[in-house]
Amino acid sequence: MSKQISVECEGGVSGETRIIRVVSNSLTTEELSAEATDVMNQMIASLVVLPDLPELAKNPVELGTILVCCRAIDFILTQYGFLPRNLGSELYHILTSSDFDQCVGSSSAATRTGHVYLRRSADGAPLISSFVPCVCHETVHLSAAIVVEMERLTDDSIQPTGIRDGLALFGSDEKKYFRGLNEAVTDHIADLVGTLVLGAVDLLEHPGQTAKDLFGQVSAYQPQEVVVTRLCQHLFPDSGGAEGWQLLLGDYWNGSSDFLDFVARRWPLAYQAMRIMDETWVSAEYVLRLLDFQDK
Repeated sequence: MSKQISVECEGGVSGETRIIRVVSNSLTTEELSAEATDVMNQMIASLVVLPDLPELAKNPVELGTILVCCRAIDFILTQYGFLPRNLGSELYHILTSSDFDQCVGSSSAATRTGHVYLRRSADGAPLISSFVPCVCHETVHLSAAIVVEMERLTDDSIQPTGIRDGLALFGSDEKKYFRGLNEAVTDHIADLVGTLVLGAVDLLEHPGQTAKDLFGQVSAYQPQEVVVTRLCQHLFPDSGGAEGWQLLLGDYWNGSSDFLDFVARRWPLAYQAMRIMDETWVSAEYVLRLLDFQDK
């Protein structure tokens, strides 16, 4: 197998500013440079295609929350040694509840093809306990690295064989892997973002308080975050798991796979568990029982 090639490209269509890394074991750097942006755009667009929707004007609270979240994620990125993403409010779209249900889903927010879609509450007034956490979480998704894997099949055919968005992998079998891991890391970073946002508007009541403390709610992905925290603590006991989280953040933002490569070498069962764990509570509980950290 030839040496892996990695090419970094600047943002894609529609104002996307996420870093894109294109990797291949069978293409030259020149071929990747020529094909990367087009293939990336096509693959992302094919995942979810949303129709043009009547976007609602952002009210001052919504716009302010979005702008502060964009600044917060850039601050965190630079603190960890990464370049800022310079996200803008034009990537965020407020929809009526009915339009959101019809075209996005039953959640409160979602990131699709490099844009964030947010639900406007029925009375038109966003609640800090729901709107702010949603914007924080989706902003983190928007900051994640995209990795496109490409392979030359014939002299005239270059085939994308997979795409990673953050840590989630869309395989050539049209299945999505590492979904729970991706959401756990996203939620972990979102708490950092939310804490900065709430601190910026003087809503934190005492030192050490975090966004999760103020929101007073359990994240839908808290079980996944518990699993990942336990795994990091088990594999990196000397740092209390901090070294594992550091690797995960690097993989999330630069498209590397240092954490999962380490897990695959040290504990293959845990690697397979991370691969299949999805976003549901049942899946996270199954993985927690499967790995049985107390016996390790």
